[in-house]
Amino acid sequence: MGIVNKILQVKLFTRRYTNFQLYHMKKQILIGFILSLLTTIAGSYLYMEFVMKDGFEAAWQWMVETHNQDEILPLGAIPNLLLFYVFNRRKEYYKARGVVIGVVLVALIVFGFFARHLL
Repeated sequence: MGIVNKILQVKLFTRRYTNFQLYHMKKQILIGFILSLLTTIAGSYLYMEFVMKDGFEAAWQWMVETHNQDEILPLGAIPNLLLFYVFNRRKEYYKARGVVIGVVLVALIVFGFFARHLL
């Protein structure tokens, strides 16, 4: 046996999951991820509509013209805290994991916009 086969034989998890359990976990994580992205979009819309002075259309134009997405998206991601809290209270941990993955994706996008400004 090669070294790669020996490395692959090491068991990282003590429990084996059936295909149905893996499918269910992946589905729950995907639901949490999609809900996280939708919550970020809704939070960004609400921020632009109600907090900024001129409303959604003017805020959108300002964001597109000045490339300031890195200022709006993090504030739009704040409602994900509530979503994460709800999933944890209901013991839907895989959906909560999906929310965390969505927040990390938003953070990477914001970092990409911010890094583009530095260059």
